[in-house]
Amino acid sequence: MISKIEIAVISVISICALVVILPSFVGQTNRRGPRLRGVDEIGAINRAQEAYLIGNSSFADTVEKLELGIPSESDYYSYIIKPIGDGDPTNGVQTIALAKEDDWRNLTAAVLILPDGTYTRILCRSKKASKDLALPVKLVDNKLQCPIGYYEIE
Repeated sequence: MISKIEIAVISVISICALVVILPSFVGQTNRRGPRLRGVDEIGAINRAQEAYLIGNSSFADTVEKLELGIPSESDYYSYIIKPIGDGDPTNGVQTIALAKEDDWRNLTAAVLILPDGTYTRILCRSKKASKDLALPVKLVDNKLQCPIGYYEIE
């Protein structure tokens, strides 16, 4: 059985560790916050597309139609939604997040309905900073693949 003194010692050590670690963590979060927000937002847009499709006959062609409160133009990213394939947004859409900062990398996400009625989705980040639109995602063996110059993130 643990004594009250042992609990007090463990508590003091834990509090000291927090005092040392927390300022470093908060500073790191503040610097990376907008970049991480872009990943969160494009992921939310991708998931909202699936919900939107349930109530409509196609995916949304604008961010505003998803009613997430995410603007298509933020301080850090411009969000563009493009249909996958033949230009018809009933099968799938790709969202592109163009970074507004010169040294930031772009993001792209896609959601697609497979022939069996299930969804496949992907979230990608560009390998280097760019102002160019992402190339289209590709479907290989019923799995979406990131465009050239991008890698998959989770």
